[in-house]
Amino acid sequence: MRYLLLLTVILIGCQQRVAYRAADADALIRPYVEDFVTLYGTEITEVIYEFRQLEDRAAQCLQTDGLQVVSVDPDVWETICPAQKRALVFHELGHCVLGRSHTDPEVLSYMYARLLSCEWYEEHQEAMDVELFDPDLGQQVPTSLLTPMHSELQSPHVHCSEGDTYEEGLY
Repeated sequence: MRYLLLLTVILIGCQQRVAYRAADADALIRPYVEDFVTLYGTEITEVIYEFRQLEDRAAQCLQTDGLQVVSVDPDVWETICPAQKRALVFHELGHCVLGRSHTDPEVLSYMYARLLSCEWYEEHQEAMDVELFDPDLGQQVPTSLLTPMHSELQSPHVHCSEGDTYEEGLY
């Protein structure tokens, strides 16, 4: 009986979750932050990056006591492509650094509340880069693309961008 209990504890504890050290977060997220800084034109010093299991969201930016923490779920990070990783980081920095809110799906924007396909971000990266830093220059999504874009959505999660304010979206 004792061995059965021990085996059960071992098997439950061996779930295949991705584990990163604190230094991993900075090393893996930093290239996308550097892309953001290059476009933004100003260093970002008040944001900490971490990998942390998030039960119901892919990432979040929490702002507490003047400190901003971008947390990314490592299981999600492992399943998305580089273009989606860039979009995820840009989206959270849009909240933390730029004070941006979510946009509607008719604007080419990283601030849309859902994570789209790799191909979508690769094709529209330049327009979304422009819109992120100057929303007045944002481009409308052509009507012919609205339906395909919506079919590319991945499963929704809940996102928290400021303290306890929760909004529907993957991030």
